[in-house]
Amino acid sequence: MDYFKRFFHYYVKSTKTLWVAAFSCSLPFVTLYAEPYPPGKIQLTPRADLHLQPVNVKNLPGYTLNVPNGFKASLFADKIQHARFMAVDENDVLHVASFSTRHSGYWSRSPWKDGIVYALPDADNNGRADRALIAADDLEWPHSIAFFKNNLYVADHDVIYRMSDRDGDGYYEERERFITVPGIMGRTSEHITHSLVFDEVNEKLFVHVGSGCDVCREDDPERATILQFNSDGSGRRIYASGLRNAVGMALHPQTGQLWATNNGHDREGSALPPEFINIIRDGSFHGWPLAYAYKKWIDFTVPHYARRIPPLTRADSLLVKKMARPTVLVDAHQAPMGIHFYTRKQFPAQYHNQAFVAFHFGMTSSFDPGFKVSVIFSEPNGSNAKIADFVTGFRPKGTNNYWAQPMGVTTDKRGNLYISSDKNIAGIYRIHYNP
Repeated sequence: MDYFKRFFHYYVKSTKTLWVAAFSCSLPFVTLYAEPYPPGKIQLTPRADLHLQPVNVKNLPGYTLNVPNGFKASLFADKIQHARFMAVDENDVLHVASFSTRHSGYWSRSPWKDGIVYALPDADNNGRADRALIAADDLEWPHSIAFFKNNLYVADHDVIYRMSDRDGDGYYEERERFITVPGIMGRTSEHITHSLVFDEVNEKLFVHVGSGCDVCREDDPERATILQFNSDGSGRRIYASGLRNAVGMALHPQTGQLWATNNGHDREGSALPPEFINIIRDGSFHGWPLAYAYKKWIDFTVPHYARRIPPLTRADSLLVKKMARPTVLVDAHQAPMGIHFYTRKQFPAQYHNQAFVAFHFGMTSSFDPGFKVSVIFSEPNGSNAKIADFVTGFRPKGTNNYWAQPMGVTTDKRGNLYISSDKNIAGIYRIHYNP
């Protein structure tokens, strides 16, 4: 039997018949080996149950969230409009990016440059920010922030700023255009935000660049990628590609590998495509705009996609053939955003070094409603992954209404978990363990 498998695999490869599958649009590549995610098949990651229980949200009367036993929830800071990603400085002060609104169904330039980075100190550790201080302003679309070597880095829509607070008053008055990145292309632009993460061990910087469209052939090779730089801004190169919108990025604390979330395309209905969280490796390709899940071709009979992609080529086929296998697959259209590995000691041991993911959305007809934070339990290399709901209730079960929308997730040095919401009751929510 083993001989037959080897012979057949060699025959298919040597006759170069695999590439014609691209032109069928629906046929997967042939495989003879059992795999966690078979090519062309959709196999969602198994779920775990943390037995969530409702708790009142402190500082927000009349609202509840569902969390595992022993955990508590509170509103840490409110009135932070369009709160995006967060970071903690060397003094353990939480900072959050806040940007303008989306108009008329497309991302537009802000004529007021009213984007702000807020500092939210909690000196008495009572679970409530003392006040909201402006750390940086005069920004357009600040989405992701990071602290590195006493500087604040802010990802705006077309630039990464490096900012300094020379006088130590908490306001970063000095700034420079550290790196330029692809920005708004016009009225039809999509995915204009950028995320950044520093690899301090290897002195590297990763920056996500989303696609300029739902599904299309990009003119700019840096679109739908993750870029890598040296920490001083030099050495610019494409680290990984085929990522429609890898909004959230984080480094695994044990392996140092880069993990990222990704938002899938829009026009194949409420059940497709599944969203994924993946380990991103140097040179890896993740499917967009040709395939999703694992080597499953996008439906190019959809009129919009039929206009934007075909004719398919042998080069397309070879790209899909090298597509990276996903680490985690979840139900469609949940829009996974921020990802953060828990490295503190406050939470029980089962959560240590595991990834928390904020799910921003969820179509009303989808199998899983989204509007939550989940935790991925896996081995350090991503194997044996299971996913479990950790915080739910932002959209009460059985309704289509939501009162907050998770965006970012991070922790402070004390081990408290923070969740940002960019809509409705916008601000920051705090989860802590107190059995």
